[in-house]
Amino acid sequence: MTDGGDIDFAQVDYRALTLAQRHAVRQAAVRRAHAARAALLRAVLLALPQAVARLWRTRRARRRWKAEIAQLRGLDERSLKDIGLSRFEIDAVAQSRASFPQPASG
Repeated sequence: MTDGGDIDFAQVDYRALTLAQRHAVRQAAVRRAHAARAALLRAVLLALPQAVARLWRTRRARRRWKAEIAQLRGLDERSLKDIGLSRFEIDAVAQSRASFPQPASG
């Protein structure tokens, strides 16, 4: 056991420790666990806003994509022909313009 509070738990022989030393080792382990938990929570809380923003952008893009498909499907054959599309090409064109993973069709 080192005096600075840094304990290498793999090297500690608990049988050879006094009661006070065991208590110190236990307290050091608890402090290390609390510090690790706090660091993890900080990392999660710092990453959360970016993850929510990314999900929101994806949701908005998907809604725009679905609105475009609905608008194209609402056109008659003549209007689609005027813009150079056929009815079966609507999904392919919309997917090629999308910038997010496409849902499984079905």
